[in-house]
Amino acid sequence: MMKTLLTILIITLAVMVYGFPSHENVHTNNTDTVDGNFNDFHFYWINGNEQLFTLYYTNRLGWVDMTNYNVKVAVDSATGTVYSIPASAVTTSTHIVTFTIPRTNVPLQGEYKMEIQAYTDNTNATKTLAQGKASVSKSLY
Repeated sequence: MMKTLLTILIITLAVMVYGFPSHENVHTNNTDTVDGNFNDFHFYWINGNEQLFTLYYTNRLGWVDMTNYNVKVAVDSATGTVYSIPASAVTTSTHIVTFTIPRTNVPLQGEYKMEIQAYTDNTNATKTLAQGKASVSKSLY
């Protein structure tokens, strides 16, 4: 009995100190195929779980170098933007884009559109890197 209680206590403390891992969303997208139909990806989330994104970008020439671009993200519903991630919260590294949606900002149960867009500060040039969907389910708890 004491061994079981000690095990539960250790697990509880580990979760409190280190937290639960994020749900990972990993996707590779060819920027040449973005067509406005929001079919580049489909992520499935549970409301209340932090979402970590690692996105890789290619085009007909190979990997897209993201180091000179700012990247922003929008999650949208039929009634308007639900959550927007500014470029300051997005990390770019060569052909990789990473960002997180904290668990408190994951939208309510439903279907959402999501767009990832790159832009430059000096020329205002923009390029949509990917458009897709996110389905959010409600946790039973």
